[in-house]
Amino acid sequence: MSGIFVVVPILAAAPVVLSATAAVAASMGFSMVSQGAEKLESMFHQTGETVVEFDLAEARGLEALLREKGGIMLERQDASICFLPRKGRVQMLVRAHGQASTEELETLGREVLDGITQQYAYHQVVSELKARGFSKVEETREEDGTLHLRLRRWDG
Repeated sequence: MSGIFVVVPILAAAPVVLSATAAVAASMGFSMVSQGAEKLESMFHQTGETVVEFDLAEARGLEALLREKGGIMLERQDASICFLPRKGRVQMLVRAHGQASTEELETLGREVLDGITQQYAYHQVVSELKARGFSKVEETREEDGTLHLRLRRWDG
């Protein structure tokens, strides 16, 4: 028996979202910095470089975590991404170090968001299936990022 899951999660479980963010950051060459939201936001806008903003209305768990702990910045040599708490939502700011078009920054932001969403969905699906008695037999990832899980459950 096989099935296809198309999952569009609401990013509600803060620790899982934080873990997914750290995993995506590492896989994309970013290091993760956690500081106060006000300090991060002022640092982000000081340089005069182009900044692209994303409004993440469905990230309530991450918003609560950020409100409690401050903002999170992902840094690598060519770009920075900053997650800031806003009332009931999260704002993500993307900035390049050097020359980059708005389109390039939007693409980078979407890649990061897609990766976080995929990691979050993966964790939620695997956790739920494990709770229902399934075990993972095989996992493969296609070149386009599609993930195939083969699961087994023994009813005894």
